[in-house]
Amino acid sequence: MEKPSSYYDWQLSYQENPSDSLNRKIKDILNKYSDRKTLYKTASISNSLFNIEKLDFEGGILECSIKAEDQNKLKIIIDTKKRIISHKCREFKALNNYRKKFCSHLLKLCFILQEKAPTQLISFLKDITTYDYNFFPK
Repeated sequence: MEKPSSYYDWQLSYQENPSDSLNRKIKDILNKYSDRKTLYKTASISNSLFNIEKLDFEGGILECSIKAEDQNKLKIIIDTKKRIISHKCREFKALNNYRKKFCSHLLKLCFILQEKAPTQLISFLKDITTYDYNFFPK
């Protein structure tokens, strides 16, 4: 999938192929956890910064490291069994002080997974939306 240059382009990319129900389902779920500002940020983040260290959809574990601008690594951990999303990011912490929202890193990770395993991503995201997750901005 071509990287969207704007939120409008991102929405159009799903409307161009109405038969693609997987993309529609992913878009609907991600809309609950994002906003335009965050989606704009994802367009500028390179996929090459993400290293998926552990991905076990059946076990409910996702671990990913992200190379940050200051050469430190950020980490995302999602554990569907323990109902935890952990990520050390200022944006994630700010978005989760009052409401549960994904930061641009989490959204970008979802876009990367959408290309690799869209069916598994939907069940992963549905689990997050169905149950009350603890968002831990550690």
